[in-house]
Amino acid sequence: MLKIISRSRLLFARLNRSNVIVALVVVITIAVTGSFLILTKAAGIVVVTETESGTKSALAKQVADTTASSGQAVKFTRAAPPATGYPDATNTGYAAAGYSNLTPHAGGWNINASGVYSGYNVSGTVTISASNVTLKGCNIHGSTDTHLITITGDNVNIEDCDVHGDGPTTAQSPETSWIQVLSDGVTIKRCNFYNSSGDGIRRDGNNFTIMDSYLHDWVPHPTNQPHSDGISEGFDGATDSITIVHNTVLMYSDYGLTNVVSFAAGPGNAMTNVLVQNNLLAGGGYIFHGGGDTNYNNMTFSGNVIGTQFFSDGGDYGVMRNPPVWGTKGTSWTNNKWY
Repeated sequence: MLKIISRSRLLFARLNRSNVIVALVVVITIAVTGSFLILTKAAGIVVVTETESGTKSALAKQVADTTASSGQAVKFTRAAPPATGYPDATNTGYAAAGYSNLTPHAGGWNINASGVYSGYNVSGTVTISASNVTLKGCNIHGSTDTHLITITGDNVNIEDCDVHGDGPTTAQSPETSWIQVLSDGVTIKRCNFYNSSGDGIRRDGNNFTIMDSYLHDWVPHPTNQPHSDGISEGFDGATDSITIVHNTVLMYSDYGLTNVVSFAAGPGNAMTNVLVQNNLLAGGGYIFHGGGDTNYNNMTFSGNVIGTQFFSDGGDYGVMRNPPVWGTKGTSWTNNKWY
């Protein structure tokens, strides 16, 4: 790279004792005009080269380029700017909610009485069989070869919890998930889910809500492709009122991930009053499975942001598989955009 910048044509000449004064005038003129010139005792031009193999940031990599002087060049990759206003590790989970010094609890915990349970560090699985239960400010973790949380009681709230696998997982199918919901009136808020190769939230029942939560870091199963979904309508049967609002779901691994948000339970699944709004979603085979082969009424997809950090089309194959027939039976697709 030549270290020369000039606003006018300059005449180069060898300097000697008789033109020192002239050289000083030239230097002063250059300083005033903002131009500069590198001079040596031999009146040559100093050439400084910058190699392409120096220290590179995470966004730069060395590539072959026959037009470059050394046959190598540095290529910068695109990175999405940090998402703002969406759930992430700073505003979900027990620590973000101010919980610390959690009480240890052995796994295989069956909560069979209504009430509020908060501040536990659970190593293993939790089953909530009672109705009217709130589980909050907990860290629930273990092997995800089975569901970490199974809910069979009605009117259950899961709030401000971390739910995650411990290291490599052994999920053999999508049925092994962070949370399996088999009841009505379940609400999940401000939770941080990570380290699983199964479904994220696998749900059935009416009046289900997940909001302000962060689902991320699916891990590959070493031998199996479980075809997992992020938030899944996993069962046949009539369903009324599904609310998926203001979540971040970043779904990527090298093996077997299917849909970020899926309503693909099959033709026996009649869905009514579905709201998918203001979510940041990226990855999977598709961002959405729209359940176009199902019976549906009042399905709204509004204000969602589709990320391209994993695939340029949002999902590996695109944004939506089997969409409903828009504008019929109360379906709408409005104000969804690329991130």
